[in-house]
Order: sequence, then structure tokens, then C-alpha cells
Amino acid sequence: MSNRSWLSCRPIPILVFSAFLAFAAPAAVSAADANAPLTEQTLREALRTVLREHPEIVLDVLREHSIDVLEIAQKGSQERQFKATRAQWQEDMKKQLQIDYDRPILGNPKAPVTIVAYSDYTCPYCADAAETIHQVMAARKNVVRFLFKNYPRRDQPLARLASEYVTAAFVLDEEKGWAYHDIVFANQMRLLKEGEGFLRSEALALGFNLQKLGAEAKGRTVKNIIDGDILEAQENGVPGTPFHMVNNLSVRGGLPLPAFLEAVDTALAAREGKKK
Repeated sequence: MSNRSWLSCRPIPILVFSAFLAFAAPAAVSAADANAPLTEQTLREALRTVLREHPEIVLDVLREHSIDVLEIAQKGSQERQFKATRAQWQEDMKKQLQIDYDRPILGNPKAPVTIVAYSDYTCPYCADAAETIHQVMAARKNVVRFLFKNYPRRDQPLARLASEYVTAAFVLDEEKGWAYHDIVFANQMRLLKEGEGFLRSEALALGFNLQKLGAEAKGRTVKNIIDGDILEAQENGVPGTPFHMVNNLSVRGGLPLPAFLEAVDTALAAREGKKK
């Protein structure tokens, strides 16, 4: 993937310039020199003159397109953030991470690119990222495999509880575990509202024995897995959720799909470069 921006913006400056051409430019150019050819330079000079004398032209256009202006500001902020992320990737390639890959794997087990998520079932940004991961898996298919790590927030008891139930589901039945994982993220508002009742009802619908699942969720195996995930996240400097490692490239927060795909492609290129 090229380094061209993955953001697109509506051209607000063109709107302003068009308004100028429609209402102000002819008079300004005529006043400057009635016989002067209409060139880019004369238009620039006339534009500066008119906007200096009539700044309300710009303000009126911006007010009429306030939603577009807000989108541009937000996308501009995202672009700056992602430029910093690209720079960080160059440093990430030099690092050696400590990651336990002995977890259920979604996708091709032998894929050259591994995405590891440190995530929290009660975090709304994590739920968005979970959907993005599915899109990444569909777009890159055999190139990518995915592992999930628990990093539940301490101030939300349901975060740890959800991790316990889903981890227990993985221990008992990996295929159903992935289905349960998706259901919990997709119905996050129900989790926050209904708590353990939601976790139990959805597990039952998937065919889990609730007594067995509940016992596993509170057992030592699940506790060790979650505690190990938390310790690993802390040792790798994970600042919060969502956080993903794409091979050894760090992806902080929730990035849009094109940016995530660029991370995958960058990681793949780096791996192939090492082989050569």
C-alpha cells in the first residue's frame, strides 16, 4: 500500500473559492485592471483583497458547511495521529516482544502476520475494533491470523466477569468460544445492562452447560490465563484498550480499516524483507 493518505476530505477551500468567483472576482479584477488577462496570479491577488475586505464571505461559507468543516477537522486529527503511528512502526520493528501465542487462533494458523488484541469486553472502542478485525480477516484472508488477550479494566467488575465467561467458553469449546466472543462484543449494551444474566443466557443459547461453564469461569485455569494476559500487556507497555500488535507493530486505539490494512501490509513487507 502506498503512503498516500487513507483519508478523503470535501474541498471546503474550493467552496470558498467558488463563492469568490461567483460574487467577487469579476469586480475585483475589473477594478485592478480592466484589460489585464485573467491569470492565476491576478485571481490570487483579487482573492486576497476581497477576503481581507470581506471576511464574512469565508464565515458564511463555513457556517453553511459546518458539518463538512467538522469532518475535515476530525479527519485531519486522525491523519496527524496516523503519521505518528507510521513513525512509531519504524521503532517497533527493532523491538522484541514477549507474547504467549498459545491461545485459540482465528484464521490461518500458519499465516505470516499475527494480530494480537489486548481488549476489554466492556470498552466501546474495543467493540468497534472487534468489528474492524473481522473486516481485516476478510480482506487479507490467509495472510492474517488473530489472537485475543484479556485486558479488563479494574474499575468495571463486568469487564473481568465477561473475560472469565468467554475464556471459559474457549477452554471448553474453541469454535463456540469464538461465537461467544463475537456475541458479547456485538451486544455490549446488553452486557452492561444485564450483567451475568446476559452472559448466561447467551451461553445457554450456544449450547453450553451453564453449571460447567460457571465452574470453569471461576476455576484456576481461567484465572491463570487472564492474569497472564494482564501481566503480558503490562510488560509490553500496553497503555490501555483497544491495543493491537500486528506482528511487532503497535496499533493504539481504534484505527479505521484502511489504516489497519496498511499495518498488515507493512508487517508483511517487513517479514518478507527479513527473509531476503
